[in-house]
Amino acid sequence: MGSTRGYLTTLILLLFQPLSGVHASELRFALLGHTYYLLPHEDIQDRLVRSINREQPAYVFALGDVVVFNRDKDWEAAQRFFARLDAEVVYSPGNHDLFRFDIVEGWGTNRFYPEWRQRYIDRIGYVNRHVRHPKADFVLINSVDPFFLTRPFIDGALASANPETPTYLLTHQRVWLERYQDHWIHWYWKGIRREEFLPYIRQFDQMFIGDLWGRLEVLDIEGTPAAMVGMGNRDRPVFYVMAVLRDGHLTLSQRTLSLPPEHPYHD
Repeated sequence: MGSTRGYLTTLILLLFQPLSGVHASELRFALLGHTYYLLPHEDIQDRLVRSINREQPAYVFALGDVVVFNRDKDWEAAQRFFARLDAEVVYSPGNHDLFRFDIVEGWGTNRFYPEWRQRYIDRIGYVNRHVRHPKADFVLINSVDPFFLTRPFIDGALASANPETPTYLLTHQRVWLERYQDHWIHWYWKGIRREEFLPYIRQFDQMFIGDLWGRLEVLDIEGTPAAMVGMGNRDRPVFYVMAVLRDGHLTLSQRTLSLPPEHPYHD
């Protein structure tokens, strides 16, 4: 799909300078990823909420690692933050959201994964989701699942997507990497393999990846642009990405929050 329709992507890096007004012909959406470091800092959350709400996006896509540990008190804090956003928030799970990293399981095991995955579904309602909009289709997948669980969902979403508008893939992990190796820790052992997913990448017009990266950057993966939208660790900037689709042209803008060097976020 993506390589035949010629949709364009423009990348803009900005300090917090929200655009004013929403044009009737455009679709606006915001993207966040790897946000668990924000949870102890209500002042940062306040500024992000105000900025995103001023942008008036139709959706906010939270692309994983919204909590450090998959436990109730972490989720309560995260959901208080996201509940303050005016737009519909749509989630794609990260490895931290699906596992308990305070429980040491050792190497190569997924002993508790089915139970923790179900708890995520009970909390959020889904691990995969297809969001249909008249101007675009958004396909959110759980990249931590084994591919035999994910493939039927992806096949169905691609089959039902509007061929006249862009189709976007949103997830947490970089699904084009080979992660099925002995030295990778347990959550990758049953996850999607590179050779399983590469044939699907060309069928999307754009990918959005929410794992830690530290800046907005667009990579070329199998001819499909992949926007890295996840915040990094605390030595990297606090930001979100604003996307505007208008007349087939997608513009991505990094909205960076300026913090003083002495802010406790950096500790």
